[in-house]
Amino acid sequence: MASYDYDIAIIGGGAAGLTVASGSAQLGAKTLVIEKEKALGGDCLHHGCVPSKTLIKTAHVYHLMKKGPDYGLPAMEPPAVDFRDISKRIQSVIDVIQKHDSVERFCKLGALVEFGDPVFKDEHAITLGNKTISARTWVIATGSSAAAPPIKGLDKTPYLTNREIFNLDKLPSSMIIMGGGPIGIEMAQAFSRLGTKVTVIEGAPQILGQEDQDMAAIIQQTLEAEGVSFHLNTSIVSTRDLGSEREVTVETAAGKTVSFKSETILVALGRSPNVSGMGLENIDIEFDRRGIKVNRYLKTRHKHIYAAGDVNGGYQFTHVAGYEG
Repeated sequence: MASYDYDIAIIGGGAAGLTVASGSAQLGAKTLVIEKEKALGGDCLHHGCVPSKTLIKTAHVYHLMKKGPDYGLPAMEPPAVDFRDISKRIQSVIDVIQKHDSVERFCKLGALVEFGDPVFKDEHAITLGNKTISARTWVIATGSSAAAPPIKGLDKTPYLTNREIFNLDKLPSSMIIMGGGPIGIEMAQAFSRLGTKVTVIEGAPQILGQEDQDMAAIIQQTLEAEGVSFHLNTSIVSTRDLGSEREVTVETAAGKTVSFKSETILVALGRSPNVSGMGLENIDIEFDRRGIKVNRYLKTRHKHIYAAGDVNGGYQFTHVAGYEG
C-alpha cells in the first residue's frame, strides 16, 4: 500500500479550501493547506466581499451626510474624502476577520499551512520550492481572478481590477468602469457617492445581465440619479494611456465611434479560473476558460483529485465555495 506525507492536501486557502481543511483536520485526517499569497482568506477576504462591502458602507454613510434635510436635519456639505483613510478602515476590517482565517487558528485545528507555488509532479505529489510533498487526496481550490480581455491597447494602459481598487492613495476624479456586472455596479455607486465622476460601459442591453430586466432598470435609474453615466450596447474597441488620463474608444450599437477619457479605468469584465502554473497538464487534468472540469461530486478525471470553488467554473460566490468545500 502506497505511503503519503498527508491524507489530504488543499491548494488554495480561500473559502472552499479552508472549509475542507477545517473539516478534514477536525476529523483526524493529516491535512495540509498550500497558499500562494502571503495570508490565508482568499479573494473574498482580501480583494472581494469584505473590502467591497466595507467600501460600500463608507460610501453610504458619506452619501447620508449630504441628505440631512431628507431626515429633518440641517443641510451640510461634508469635506472631500481622503481615500487613504478609507483604505485604512478597509484594512482594519480585513484584519479583524483575518484572525478567523489565520495560520495559528488552522494549526490549532490540526492542519499544517505552507506558502508557495505548488506544481504537480505526478497525480499524488507536488513540488513546493525545493521539496516534494505527497498526499492521498488533493483538492484544488485556487479560485479565480479578474479577466483581462484582449482589448487593443489594454496591455499598455494602466488599469485597476478588484485587487488594486481598495488600496488607492487618492480618490480618482473620474473613472471608466468596463463591465456592468455586480462588481462594476457596486464600485460605480460607491465611488460616485464618494465624489468620483463614473462612466460605466457595458456591451449588453442592460446592466446586471443575470437579473430581471425591470430590476436592473431600477438600479440603473437610481445610479443615474446619483450621477453615474451608462453606455449600454457598447463595444470597447481600444484603450490608450495619455499620461495623466486614460482613453477608452468604443463603438455604439449604431456603429458610431466615441472616445471617453478618465483619470483611471476599472476592468470588471468577468473572472478567469486560476489554473495556470500548477502543472495540471502534467497530470492530464482537463480544464478550459471556465475552469477545471469536474463531475457532480467535484471529482476531476482522477478520482482522488477534486476541484472546489470558483476554479471549477460553477457559481462564483463565496457561499457556494464554502458549500462545495
